[in-house]
Amino acid sequence: MKKGLALLLCLMMTLIGTGLTTVALADEEPVEIVMGFFSLNGVPSDLQMVLDAINEITIPEIGVKLVDPIIDNYGNYHEQLNLILSGNEQLDLFMCWGTYWLPFYTKGQIIELDDLLEEYGQGIIEAVGREWLDAGKAGGHQYGITTNRDLAVTRGFVLLKDICEKYDIDVASIQTLDDLGEVFQIIKDNEPGMIPVSGANGGDKLLDTICTYDSLGDTLGVLMNYGEEPVVVNYFDTDEYEQYVRYFHEWYQKGYVTEEVMTSSDNTNPQMTAGRLFANTSNIKPGFDTKQSLTVQRDVVSVPMVEVNTNSSVVQQIQWYIPVNCDHPDKAMQFLNMMYTDERIVNLLCWGIEGVHYAFTEDGHIDFPEGVTADTSGYNLNMGFAMGNQFLSHIWVGDELTMWDDLKEFNETAIFSCAFGFCWDPEPVKTEVAALNNVLNEYRCGLEWGVLDPDTALPEFREKLHAAGIDKVVEEKQRQLDEWLATKQG
Repeated sequence: MKKGLALLLCLMMTLIGTGLTTVALADEEPVEIVMGFFSLNGVPSDLQMVLDAINEITIPEIGVKLVDPIIDNYGNYHEQLNLILSGNEQLDLFMCWGTYWLPFYTKGQIIELDDLLEEYGQGIIEAVGREWLDAGKAGGHQYGITTNRDLAVTRGFVLLKDICEKYDIDVASIQTLDDLGEVFQIIKDNEPGMIPVSGANGGDKLLDTICTYDSLGDTLGVLMNYGEEPVVVNYFDTDEYEQYVRYFHEWYQKGYVTEEVMTSSDNTNPQMTAGRLFANTSNIKPGFDTKQSLTVQRDVVSVPMVEVNTNSSVVQQIQWYIPVNCDHPDKAMQFLNMMYTDERIVNLLCWGIEGVHYAFTEDGHIDFPEGVTADTSGYNLNMGFAMGNQFLSHIWVGDELTMWDDLKEFNETAIFSCAFGFCWDPEPVKTEVAALNNVLNEYRCGLEWGVLDPDTALPEFREKLHAAGIDKVVEEKQRQLDEWLATKQG
């Protein structure tokens, strides 16, 4: 009997030591973990109800209890993160958008995850794949964990389908900017109350929709042609850039674009709904037309303008991090691992509680339960792209049931930049980068929407970039890229 108990205790200790245990010891107090993430729809009123449901799973299985998550709207979230990471407020695991994480890395505010990932994150590695996880590395170490979602991108234009049909526009035949220009001219001639084209939201530019460079994080030195060759160039000095801004200026002169595009930060979907806008710009992926038609409340059709591609910046759009002030990084990683492997956790985070916040339809989709709407639901977070492994989440009504398989195939067909996994550190030239960003803010939007006259604005833009130090930044970025490539090859 004593021998059996000893063997059992030995086995339990082995499991605990390797992070493989799924049952917490009965007398253990759960470790309280604080998550941070932004919300596109405000803080859900039923958030605590969902947390309680999650904790019913995580407390007995990994000894983790989620408490007091830090949630803010997108506009305030990263400022709040700065304050928290600079102070002593508890934060154990947080999500970050785009390149906002780089200052946290340079300031030493996030931890290396290599050992934690190997010990407690095997499920993450299996779900995402080491190749994609490389985008979250800096200085040769893992800092960010990307979510499992569309990890590749193609961009293009989104058109109102009924207007295309009204004028017999063959969308399938639209292949070039010239083709699009002919379509916009039809709209300009026949729909006087309708703007032919605008951006999806403030900050988007026409050139963003058709460019094929790897921005290497900030466009201050890029790799051309989807990152085919590891040669960093000043894109704003290229013939390609000049040709595009001249082309878009012609669109502006023809009335396809309005000057308001430079100052408006409004989402353009309501304009399309109301029939005041024919086309906008967007990233495109499988299932996009169906989803966007529901959003716009009118049928739309998309026209991709570039090939499916990926680079570090694309994958870094959503990643999870563990800050240095986390007292239990092992527990934070164990919970993160469940976000990539446990369908129950994923769907609670994505959709809430079955029967309360969503219900299954007869064909296998989910929808709001009877009597519940988007406005009345207590948990309408609708951010599956951020909650670990989206491929484990239920599929909302209106989307294709094959959507996750389609997205996986979409990712697999992407052109990879030769610098995939490279992380640009602007710290050595931060003074120049700050000055250059001021110049970009002054000129880029106007040039890349065609509003500014390139005969005068482009030479000014280029001269100010050189004066602000773009050559030094390009040289430093090339140096870092060469060093990174040498370690890869070595």
